[in-house]
Amino acid sequence: MTRFNWRSAARLSALLIVAALVLLPLTATILGGFKTNGELRVEPFSIPGIWRTEFYGEILSDPTFWRYLWNSFYIAIATVALTLIVGSMAAFVFSHIRFFGTSFLLSYLLMGMMFPFAASIVPLFIKIR
Repeated sequence: MTRFNWRSAARLSALLIVAALVLLPLTATILGGFKTNGELRVEPFSIPGIWRTEFYGEILSDPTFWRYLWNSFYIAIATVALTLIVGSMAAFVFSHIRFFGTSFLLSYLLMGMMFPFAASIVPLFIKIR
């Protein structure tokens, strides 16, 4: 007979809550793509009565959508490549050379790489506006 593991149950509960916080808005967004604006205002989280696929068809047939998608893909690949190149060079220096302030500089660099770019754009937008 095995004992009930409270730690595993708490971990599973936390993961299910986080998954629900991610999946519920995503599901509502996908289902909302099959509704008209009126249906979205009345019942935003319900399953559509009539599944309107023409909305997604219009988006997928629009060449502007594909151009925007390609631009986003190109920028994402360039950003990842540049980050990997610069990050690997910095990692080599920090792993082979010891100097005064190494840990501070490494922490500062990692903090800058982990800071989300979108969080820094909002104050700039407010200031410029």
